[in-house]
Amino acid sequence: MPDVAVIELFLRESECDEVAEILVGGGVQMIIHAGRKATASDSDRVFLNGTRICKPC
Repeated sequence: MPDVAVIELFLRESECDEVAEILVGGGVQMIIHAGRKATASDSDRVFLNGTRICKPC
C-alpha cells in the first residue's frame, strides 16, 4: 500500500468510491482531485476521508 494517493474522483463517468474504500481501509491518506465540489451522491462518505483539491489546480 502507498503512504499517499492522489485519485481522480470520476473516471469514465462513475465515482471511484471502491478505490477510495480500499485506500481508507489500508490507512492510506488521499488527495481527491475533482472538477466538482460534491460527489454525485453525497452518501459516499468515504470521500470525506481525503483532502479535496478542485480543478484547475
